[in-house]
Amino acid sequence: MKKVMLMLLVWAGLFSWGFTQEPAQIEVWVWGDLTAQFMENLEATFNAAYPSYQVDIVGKKAEEYNTILTNALQGGAGPAVFLTRINPMPTQFAKAGLVLAVDEIVPLLSHYQPAALSALSYQGRPYAVPYAVVTYPVYYNVDIFEAHGLSVPTTWEEFLRVCQALKEAGIAPISMYHANWAFTEILHPAVAAAFLPDEWLEALEAGQVNYDSPEFVATFEAIGELVPYLIDGWEGMTYGDARAAFANGEAAMIFDGNWSVPTFKDLNPDLNFDVFVLPGPAGRMYWRLDGGWGINAALEGEAKDAAVAFLNFVAGPLANEILARDLGTLPAAPGIRMAQADPLSRKISELRVAHGVEIMYGIGGQVALEYSGFYGALGTATEGVLLGTLTPEEAARMVEESK
Repeated sequence: MKKVMLMLLVWAGLFSWGFTQEPAQIEVWVWGDLTAQFMENLEATFNAAYPSYQVDIVGKKAEEYNTILTNALQGGAGPAVFLTRINPMPTQFAKAGLVLAVDEIVPLLSHYQPAALSALSYQGRPYAVPYAVVTYPVYYNVDIFEAHGLSVPTTWEEFLRVCQALKEAGIAPISMYHANWAFTEILHPAVAAAFLPDEWLEALEAGQVNYDSPEFVATFEAIGELVPYLIDGWEGMTYGDARAAFANGEAAMIFDGNWSVPTFKDLNPDLNFDVFVLPGPAGRMYWRLDGGWGINAALEGEAKDAAVAFLNFVAGPLANEILARDLGTLPAAPGIRMAQADPLSRKISELRVAHGVEIMYGIGGQVALEYSGFYGALGTATEGVLLGTLTPEEAARMVEESK
């Protein structure tokens, strides 16, 4: 009997040695090759911690990401896990049965702030794990400011005087991109947060004011005041071109998101730069939730298990500390210390806490669901003011008529 048992054990060992199970492999899609590049440590850490699974984080063209992702999911060939924008995208995906609710498969979400989950929810259930918070400071070249005796401005008038002094010194004050998505997501929100009073924002959410009101017109007037100080040739510059120009010292300032801290250091390790909140009557800095991690509803078996494991990983503290360090994100997850993050990223996080305001004006939340044309209209209107083809009043009216 002992010989039989021994032979069975030996056979079992040979069988398992000869047929080692390969880890379940899944793709995770994110917007932009650069985003995927900065997530290499996140990918490696997960793969090492979960040897039964293997994830491949793939970057898709940022400007076309929404279309690429939607078409892939609808065609049945989408990724297992993906970054999704905030509403209305999660709601649209949920209605179409393309994604799974995540509240029951990711227990950590019970500790997240309700506001972080609501932007990714449909009928009271979250359909993605919150990814990060984004905010939009003004970046400035410290060496250029110091060389010309300039201080960080504290009022809009001081900001314009700094721009004028730089221009007179032969330096481009502001690097600018000709990208409507960036006008919508970066430039106008940064200016709006500096100018729109809290009372007006509250009235907007309550449906008591319109976008052609004097307060909203003032945001376009302020953008118009920036035009004389934009870098020469900005009309032909992409977002990447504008960031490179700032990193290389061709312009003294740029309106950009917190995610650009590691990018600027990667483009120019010697760049001495810092940030400030755009000064204005309201003196606030815009922030919003920057999407979430969704899971493909078509998954089954080991692929689904791998996807659920990855969602729980990115919901936790280790993944968010890695993202804050490598990608410059401001975590939406609770209790993240940003212990290894760049000091400038921590400073931006502190500025958001002190000055942050969330403007629910068509970019997320219920307003976006009602006014689906807002996103494009805001970008086109801002472009028109910058190019001089629209007056501030006409730009505000265009946004109002998009409702």
